[in-house]
Amino acid sequence: MAKPWDEAMKRVVAASPQAFVDWLFPGGQFIELVTTELLKLAEEPLRSDNCLAMELEIQSTADSEMPERLLEYGLRIIRNDPQHRPVYSCVIYVRKVNNVPQPPLVWEYPNGFENLRYYYGSIELAALEPEVILETRQTGLLPLLPLTKGGASRSTAQTMFSGLQSAGRTDLIPIGSLLASLAFGNENPAEQDWLTRRISDMYDILQETPVYQFMTKEAREEGLQEGLEKGFEKGREEGLEALRLAIVNIVREKFPKIVRLARKQVAVVDDLATLGQLVVKMSLVQTPTEAKQLLLALDEDEEEE
Repeated sequence: MAKPWDEAMKRVVAASPQAFVDWLFPGGQFIELVTTELLKLAEEPLRSDNCLAMELEIQSTADSEMPERLLEYGLRIIRNDPQHRPVYSCVIYVRKVNNVPQPPLVWEYPNGFENLRYYYGSIELAALEPEVILETRQTGLLPLLPLTKGGASRSTAQTMFSGLQSAGRTDLIPIGSLLASLAFGNENPAEQDWLTRRISDMYDILQETPVYQFMTKEAREEGLQEGLEKGFEKGREEGLEALRLAIVNIVREKFPKIVRLARKQVAVVDDLATLGQLVVKMSLVQTPTEAKQLLLALDEDEEEE
């Protein structure tokens, strides 16, 4: 199944890697984003001989074997590095998860002698007060606010939007909107409607962001740009049709083989918030399989309603 939590978080990290380094590994200097989950950095002062890697694991569900997985990933990275430089691993839980294993991981022999003690980072966003993120003064971390303790609220989402606008980081507003929508959940239609209206209010700003520009880069195709604009600016019925058109055109651009499925699936959706979320999610997915799963999930949403 597509993983909008993972995709959104990876894009937040990729957009502001130094912010995550400052937060999770104080004193580190970001050098290179090897992958969306692996950052190359150096301890200050910056020297070629003190480089290390920071591996981030984004987790939205419980996993009792997470410490062992991190250890395995770290060892694999070290083995594949000709210089065998150290790795700092950290897991970030983006949703409330029970019974989270706590570091360090300790292995002992039956007689109590210690075999291994492995330290890693573990962040439970749902257990963090929003102030913890705000006190870092890292604008790149603001999209995490809706995921913090009590953060699935209009006031916290507004704090995120205001902070990003004030700092000139409008590029993070679409991703922050997606994380806020995921945090609100499908069971809160009033909050989703408010979020859709709030995004509509920021329409002029969003036009300048990379995500919006991607969605409109084929605006010469009939109806795409007009559809997006109507989805934000016009009435409900026009908005529904416009958002459906936008989704179909995004699919046509990225995954032309499933255009027919996209047209069929969105035709029966009459909820602005659902279609608005799908526009953002469809722009983020990387494979036809993920896109198809997003479209088929619309059937499940309709059944739940």
